Amino acid sequence: MKNIIFKLKARLFKKTRFFSNVYIKNSNNIFLGEKAKILRGCSLIATRGTIHIGDKVHLNRMVSIHAAGKEIILESGVEVNEGSLLMSGGKIEIKKNTIIGPGVKLIAYQHTFSDITIPIKHQPLIDGDIFIDENSWIGANAVIMSNVRIGRNVVIGAGAIVNKDIPDYSVAVGCPARVIRNLSSA
Repeated sequence: MKNIIFKLKARLFKKTRFFSNVYIKNSNNIFLGEKAKILRGCSLIATRGTIHIGDKVHLNRMVSIHAAGKEIILESGVEVNEGSLLMSGGKIEIKKNTIIGPGVKLIAYQHTFSDITIPIKHQPLIDGDIFIDENSWIGANAVIMSNVRIGRNVVIGAGAIVNKDIPDYSVAVGCPARVIRNLSSA
């Protein structure tokens, strides 16, 4: 019932549109801007962190956002495409007008595996932050690991695995991602 009331308030007062089958957990830790669209099958789970969705953010079908640690912030105009996953242990911040392609994974934590006498799933996690600056484009099925900063106006190629910082105005591709072009000199 609480989720229904959350959706109703969001729609009436913020002009946010929720489509069918949106799953919301811990709505007290989810904050919505105006005119956001949250399409079918999306999950917003704020177990130990908060989710901030800015004005005119668009979450396409089957996007899953799980704030299990710190906060996840999607600034105004961010678009997250089908099947993408944002999981925080640390903070995830995506600045305005950034496009997240389909199937992208942002994972703001890492497993440890230093003690061979303990199963990996029982060893501690290390939280890390992910920051993506404004007007960037993350291509389909890219993976952004923790402790990474992606600059402004950056293009990350499809399928890239980003495990280190990418400077402003760059095109980065590959596994691991490497800069192949500077857009400011093009």
